[in-house]
Amino acid sequence: MHKHTNLLKAMMVVAPDGYILHVHGMNYADSGNNDAKILESMIKCDPDFKNYFQQGDCFILDRGFRDVLDCIENEGIQTKMPPFLHGNQKQFSTAEANRSRQVTMTRWVVEAVNGRIKNKFK
Repeated sequence: MHKHTNLLKAMMVVAPDGYILHVHGMNYADSGNNDAKILESMIKCDPDFKNYFQQGDCFILDRGFRDVLDCIENEGIQTKMPPFLHGNQKQFSTAEANRSRQVTMTRWVVEAVNGRIKNKFK
């Protein structure tokens, strides 16, 4: 709503080297179709999606996927996500900050692929 235009988003699964493995539909982006709900529907309803993964694989996710972590881990897939600050915590410990940096550096590849797609298809 804040962009004053209809927003469609494609959910992409990207390998660590930038190769696009899977693109799931054009989803209308609204409060009922956030990243977590789209990924949950991919896991439950898209048989082609599951063919790319096996038990023990790891998903590097941003915080928008926090509501679907249980569903992913029930499939035997590990997840990595930047940690959250808890309670009155003002900053991360050294270990938490390093973990957050590792996830951010890995996710940069995904964001670069998204940028290429958005520049090509405005």
